[in-house]
Amino acid sequence: MKDKVEDKPALKNRGKMKALCYEVASENNFPWEIHLDNAADKFLIENNRLTCSSDAWILNECGSWFNLGGYILTSYMRMEGQII
Repeated sequence: MKDKVEDKPALKNRGKMKALCYEVASENNFPWEIHLDNAADKFLIENNRLTCSSDAWILNECGSWFNLGGYILTSYMRMEGQII
């Protein structure tokens, strides 16, 4: 099962975000379990899972990470026929 962790204090509409994540997961058959956590940074680092974050501290401390932002930009530019 995959986990999607959201930083609880940063979300104004936590319930709506959690519901939206479950909706996306259901529509795409993603086996997500969504957690709202007061210490999402700590969770990401301690659970040693593949992490997508722009926070340098998390990236330096987590076991492995994926540059999701770079992937999205590169994919979009390829779709638009732009030089990368």
